[in-house]
This record gives sequence, C-alpha cells and structure tokens, in this order.
Amino acid sequence: MHLIEDNGKVMTALNEATENIKKRQTEGAEILSDLMKKSTETADATQEVARVVEETNERAERIEEASAMIQSISEQTKSARAERGDRGGTCRRGGTRFCGRR
Repeated sequence: MHLIEDNGKVMTALNEATENIKKRQTEGAEILSDLMKKSTETADATQEVARVVEETNERAERIEEASAMIQSISEQTKSARAERGDRGGTCRRGGTRFCGRR
C-alpha cells in the first residue's frame, strides 16, 4: 500500500511540473511575440530617423549653397562699388550725385 501512495504522490508532482512547464512555455511564447513586435517597431523607427537625418543633411547642403551664393553676390557688389568709387551711400536727386551718373 505504501508503494501505491508514493506513486500517487510522484504522479501528482509530475502533473504539477508538467502544468508548470506548459505555463512557462506559454509565457515564453508571449514574451517572444512581444519582443518581435518591439523589434519591428524599433526597426521602423530607425528607418524613419535615418530618413529624417538624410533630409536634414540635404537641406543643410542647400542652405550652405545659398549662403555661398549670397557671399559671392556680396563680394561682387562690393567689387562693383569699389570700381565705381561708391561708398554705399544713397542716391539723391538734386544732391551731390545721382545714381548711375557722375
């Protein structure tokens, strides 16, 4: 009789262990699913960040080109004024000088 009781206890413990394993397996599958979802979200976010960085770089290059153009125009304007002897004053009719005439 003692052997049957021991076998019953072992079977109960085995059933409990089996249920615990199944529970942990389900939990693990859920965790893995969540991890895969988060990984996909992270990859999407990374792609968006890369796109924004690329767009920002392109705009910065355009700003740099515009700044260089403005600098060039400024230098040309200064050179043209220097050639005319213009000091950057205003044009006045009836005054000491008139724009375009000496």
